[in-house]
Amino acid sequence: MANDIASGKTPFTISVEFTPHSRADLILIARMAQGLVALNETYREHDIVFDSVALTQNPGGHLSYDHAAAIAILRAHGFPEEDLAICPHITGKDMNQDGVRSLLISLRDLGIRRALALTGDLSDQSKGVFEIGSLGILRLIRELNMEALSSATDPTDFATRPLLEPAAAVSPFKYTEASLAMQYIKARKKIREGAVSLICQCGWDVDRSEHLIQELGPEAERPADARIIGNVLVATFPVARYMQSLPGCVISEAFLAALEGRKLDSALERAGHQVALFRQLGYSGVELGKPGEFKTIHQIERILDTALAIGDWRDVKANIHFPLVDSPPPPVRHSAAFSRLIHNLALRRNGPFHKLAQTVLSPVNRSAEREGALYKAFNAFEGIGKKLLYQCEHCGDCFGPENDYVCTLGQCEKGLNNPPCGDADPQGFCGNNPNRVCVGETLYYRLQHHGDLDQYKNTILEKRDVALRDTASLLNYYFGRDHHAKHANPFQDSGLTPIGDRIRARHQPAGAAMRCIQDSGDRGFRRPHRGRALIEYLMETQWRQGACQILIDLDGVEAADPAATLRRYVDLLREVVPGAAPCLRSRNPEAQLSAMQEWIARTTGSPASCRRNRPSDQPKALVGPIRLDDSHWDDLIALRETHPFGIICPLAEPDQPIESTDAMLTVAWEIWDAARSAGFQADDIFMDPLTAGVLSDGGYENSGAPRASHTWKSFRAMEVLRRESAMKGLHIILDLFPWAEGVAPRFQADHRRAFLEAAKKAGVDTILVDLSEGIGARPAPPAVIALMEAIRNLDGSDAASAAWQAAMASVREAGRL
Repeated sequence: MANDIASGKTPFTISVEFTPHSRADLILIARMAQGLVALNETYREHDIVFDSVALTQNPGGHLSYDHAAAIAILRAHGFPEEDLAICPHITGKDMNQDGVRSLLISLRDLGIRRALALTGDLSDQSKGVFEIGSLGILRLIRELNMEALSSATDPTDFATRPLLEPAAAVSPFKYTEASLAMQYIKARKKIREGAVSLICQCGWDVDRSEHLIQELGPEAERPADARIIGNVLVATFPVARYMQSLPGCVISEAFLAALEGRKLDSALERAGHQVALFRQLGYSGVELGKPGEFKTIHQIERILDTALAIGDWRDVKANIHFPLVDSPPPPVRHSAAFSRLIHNLALRRNGPFHKLAQTVLSPVNRSAEREGALYKAFNAFEGIGKKLLYQCEHCGDCFGPENDYVCTLGQCEKGLNNPPCGDADPQGFCGNNPNRVCVGETLYYRLQHHGDLDQYKNTILEKRDVALRDTASLLNYYFGRDHHAKHANPFQDSGLTPIGDRIRARHQPAGAAMRCIQDSGDRGFRRPHRGRALIEYLMETQWRQGACQILIDLDGVEAADPAATLRRYVDLLREVVPGAAPCLRSRNPEAQLSAMQEWIARTTGSPASCRRNRPSDQPKALVGPIRLDDSHWDDLIALRETHPFGIICPLAEPDQPIESTDAMLTVAWEIWDAARSAGFQADDIFMDPLTAGVLSDGGYENSGAPRASHTWKSFRAMEVLRRESAMKGLHIILDLFPWAEGVAPRFQADHRRAFLEAAKKAGVDTILVDLSEGIGARPAPPAVIALMEAIRNLDGSDAASAAWQAAMASVREAGRL
């Protein structure tokens, strides 16, 4: 399916759903699948293709066959996998995150290429798990796919690596403002988490079916390549009456009346009318199901032949349109004013009483390693208070502030971290507990009341840390044990601004992704292209890890139009991570200028505040390397008059490093004077002394004579610049990546850590860094630090060169190269 989308083909696809309860059921499915392949010849001229068979997973708590066993039986009985995919439904109802991950890995290694991520139904027979919901499963699939792409050895391997293609569900059959809006909000989150297709819930309301395709169709906000799939269910009177009792299913009394006394033929005809509806509305396909399973291919043929005979679905609207009336909102509290006040005073990091509260609570936190009487008393008091206020379930890892103080664990029957699940009834009450308002309703109205709904639309919460269960969440927050600490920026309060450096052509796997995009032309920038998917993932993860700017460096990718290509990456960054700013690196001055023009055109107002590092600052776009003799220098000056941005200027000759500290300082003054005269502020100027490499910046010439290292020269220049009062405010930027080139991959981070510590002492305040390496979180080994100090002190003397030689020998002996 993804290949069809990427190639521009758009057949109307049909997936037939089965629930295998026995080996005999699976043998029947294999036989039916062979018949579906034969039907493709019949309906190909109508651009209708049967492309998969879906296998449900314990729907409604009714046990079905294990997926791995089912696949083995299907293959043993001739399932035609070369023509038809197997699409298992994956839920979090019966498994924790580890179980779901194991299942996904097993399915991937069994050759399965599709999966439908669902939250799952509550069961009457066993306790549901729901540690992760549909968004969590989509994230797991995405992570597994990105791990596979990241391990690709070359661009060809990258382009052909097998991946799992994820789908998800959405229900337009909601009849309160909040329930419907929250379904669409969550649908867009599912698309951002990688869902290639959205399959709608079954229902018989034409207006809602039209609304779904209008809301998520090509003309709305969704990416044009996320497919919208209709749901067609062959419903007889007994089936519909049973479905009335199922959470999330909408069966009107008028629909029941229309079914009563009618035979299966009538249900097949109505299913054909629904297929015609979805096909003519512009849906990409349908999932076709029948309670009790399809027993013959003729039943499916009857449905399709009926659909093809319909010239205009409006002619049969009366047979498929049985809506409910919209409902007023259920009673919910729209404000959490008291909780917000306490949060702003004492919980917010820069709140007036945050430090005081942390000081007062320190003895409680130290109380017998959180097992003493004082701690236990506090924990009990917190548990009682939060239970009364928020229906708290004492998870210890509280997401209350993110959810406007709605506890989604205690107030949701499934305890979802990203509600709603889709089970809400038409009045907005929980489909699993009619006495409880759906938590999605409360969330929606509170967020709307406080003006935080737009922020919530871009928020996807991770699962709670289960190790913190039944501990004091307030203490976990104040003393760095909950999810806030896990994502703490290692450069917070360090004086360093980190720029995420993973999106550059010289880096794998980004280089392979860029080449894959380039080879695909315009399709490379459209979902679900794997190259775009990896670049998106790298942008998002670096932003979450604390980068204020995201490097985009295409040098090395042979683009027919480098300027247009770099502009496309700028657009992609703006779409994927609206709060980040680009650091545009290109040796093509025209591409630099064009991309900066695109960024300014795409940015309205000032850039979003960088919340993770130096909160009082705003991240600005950077562009470089800039040379003063560029023909586009005047054009950049003109851009600077309308929008602030930073320029990265190398302290180097046109194609080679400068040979002395004095020459570097001369170039620095030339840059400073020219940039300041052009209107750039001191804070806009980033000087780059360039980075050598631990294996190349040695202490001897080829002739054997001692030499001064480039690091020694550049660090001396940085120290002088930092002492220049006239240059107060300028930035010094260093790229950490080249320093460890040639070092064994497992030791590269250690050498970059040592280099960074030395660079900080010399005055560096901005770094290009791979945040996934954990640089800044822990020190380098002593032998590596000693080598770094030896290189830093390489002034060309015999003694310094001998010290470097000894330090290098020590590192080699320790096996750190």
